[in-house]
Amino acid sequence: MAPHASAADSEIEIRQALVAAYARIGAAASKLDLDAIRAVHAPAFREITINGEECDLAELMAELTAAVSNVGDFSYHVTIDTIAPSGSKTIAVARVAQAYTMSVASYRIEARHEDIRHDAWLRGDRGWQLCRSEVHRRKTWNNGRLVSDETRVAPPTPKERADIVRDLAISALPFDTVRAGSGFDDLEPLDGVIGDARIVALGEASHGTAEFFRMKHRLLEYLVERKGFSVLAMESPWAEGLATDRFIKTGEGGLAAALAGTHFSIWKTTEVADMLGWMRAYNQSRAGRGVLSFAGFDMQSTKAASALVLAYADRLGSEASGQMRELYRGIEALDKRDIEVPTQERLRFKDNAIEAIRVLEAFRGSSLEAHRDALQAARIVLQACEMHTGGDGLPPWAVRERSMAENVRWLLEERFPREKMVLWAHNGHVGTAPYGGIESQGSYLRAWYGAQMVVLGLASYQGDVRARRKEKTDGRLGPYLTLPLAPARPASVEGLFHATGLSRFVLDFRRIPRDSALARWLEQPRLHRSIGDGYDPEADDANEAVRLPKLYDGMVFIAQSTAAQASV
Repeated sequence: MAPHASAADSEIEIRQALVAAYARIGAAASKLDLDAIRAVHAPAFREITINGEECDLAELMAELTAAVSNVGDFSYHVTIDTIAPSGSKTIAVARVAQAYTMSVASYRIEARHEDIRHDAWLRGDRGWQLCRSEVHRRKTWNNGRLVSDETRVAPPTPKERADIVRDLAISALPFDTVRAGSGFDDLEPLDGVIGDARIVALGEASHGTAEFFRMKHRLLEYLVERKGFSVLAMESPWAEGLATDRFIKTGEGGLAAALAGTHFSIWKTTEVADMLGWMRAYNQSRAGRGVLSFAGFDMQSTKAASALVLAYADRLGSEASGQMRELYRGIEALDKRDIEVPTQERLRFKDNAIEAIRVLEAFRGSSLEAHRDALQAARIVLQACEMHTGGDGLPPWAVRERSMAENVRWLLEERFPREKMVLWAHNGHVGTAPYGGIESQGSYLRAWYGAQMVVLGLASYQGDVRARRKEKTDGRLGPYLTLPLAPARPASVEGLFHATGLSRFVLDFRRIPRDSALARWLEQPRLHRSIGDGYDPEADDANEAVRLPKLYDGMVFIAQSTAAQASV
């Protein structure tokens, strides 16, 4: 019995030593004591992430530093499930729980992650050191609600990768150029992709890639000329966008006013200006063809929308005007990011915005169109208030997604009821699957319009991009710069697409043979780059694991990205 007793004693000692080592990692992580973290990890440490990627200790600590610096109440706790000692080596199956709090606007998030890891430990002169950690499963909760449950997907073997790339090359629909005004001969295959859709949603993996903007301009021309589309709806505020629409139809205000109507700095580029100029020229020379229209569907600001409501109320008479001005008094404070509006004040603004809609409904003017537009403006004011206070318990970004979808539905059913519409937004908005536990704009629209909508995501491989640099210390964003865009990770969507050697192509997920290696690969979550307004080129951490066919009907891949150019 003695040998057995000795082995049992040794296993107990090893477990106790590993419990202490994990506790040191947790304490060091909470304090961002990087030297203490290094002491517990072997110099050649490697982590295999939930996405099957491999990173070293420096990358792990950079990720930890960025995460802990931007959250509060960070905690790190490890529970060992099993250990399997073998001489100086031990494999531990451990549950690693991380928790933290963060605030977005007035919304507080209590987040928790739990990883199941298979950790390889080695005992040496410095005691037990962690050599390798494989994340096999990750669960994430926000405010007690499970929002994701991922299991590690192994990267394809060299043979599997070759088969996937072969299938990609077969299914891809190459095209010649992103340059507008180049004719449509090379876009003929799109006729089958678009079909009879009434809505075509065009995404973009970044808000600062010139090729995305140019290609969307070119696709707009194709959809107008070949498919009868007549409305461009953009990720920009609706009320402000009325100035853009006036320019396209009348030339009023010139191109500068049209760009100003897009509101956000991301759209104030020469590429977007060229597209708006083309829309104006088309309307000037349409020779009996339908008129093109522009509309925004975003709702983050109150200023222009409330001004439209008040101008309409003034025409209704002093009683309605007085009530509306009192209800909207001070509401513009919500638009000022440098002012912290107290919670009670935000709630008052929301209640007043609800009452303002009731007032409008009671004081109906003689113009049906003016009343329709004023009501929509009042709804947008309410949506902005709900984003700052939470609507139905949703976080601000979820309120925005729902509101943008509702605004698109209003455009389709009330403003342009018999017209075909092109949507222009980020991939994250047009994608039709929930992310982070919330419904996207695209997922709402898919539920409402089904196959009437075709969604195309846009992706690139490498180059540079116009974006605001994320500061590593506090996550704040600097001015717009031309930032390097590192080559996409080999196991990512963009990495596989690039391996085809094709510079530009469209891929229709609905027409990929189900028994192909490509179809099997697409069934699992794959890394997909997603850059918004801000980007950290050194970290290149803007990757999400997604099932592409759940997000899009197809993708437009453009290998090389160059930075969009700011308009003068």
